[in-house]
Amino acid sequence: MNILGFSPEQLIAVLQLGFSGVAFVFLLMSFMLLKSEQSRETGPNDKMLRAIRQFSLMSLVFAVLVGGIALVDKSLGTGNTVSAQCEQAISRAKLLSQSPEQTADTLRGLIATTINQCGN
Repeated sequence: MNILGFSPEQLIAVLQLGFSGVAFVFLLMSFMLLKSEQSRETGPNDKMLRAIRQFSLMSLVFAVLVGGIALVDKSLGTGNTVSAQCEQAISRAKLLSQSPEQTADTLRGLIATTINQCGN
């Protein structure tokens, strides 16, 4: 099965990229619609071309918004930041969890302590 020139697995991988993947699929769909409309034997339908143009413009605006949001997010540095206290708690938990003396109860306590120190 072929969807927009992609296998279903490839399409799912693109959509797993989030909004940017959806924006890409929308732009690809508008291209495919335009290509199929222009290749009609009777000639392109003006109403259909206007609808495709509107869809293409909306897809382009969506793609620009996604790119703009990504740039703003990157410039503000709102990525995943972890405090030094949380990093220490995670490192400690990793080290202690590898100890053979750990039981299920002590591991639960270790996880709870780590979560409390990370503030979640």
